[in-house]
Amino acid sequence: MCGQKLAAPVQITSQSGVVLNQRVKIAVSGCPKARAIKVRTKVGGARASATASR
Repeated sequence: MCGQKLAAPVQITSQSGVVLNQRVKIAVSGCPKARAIKVRTKVGGARASATASR
């Protein structure tokens, strides 16, 4: 669930019959921080590097 946007549908009906529909955002806690991964390689005399995060 970490890294995803979560929302819950909510429907509220008043005593007069008015209906309110909303999507409430849900925050996820306790997720580890993203770590950067660096990769370096040499291909055909040229150097290449890439950085990705988890």
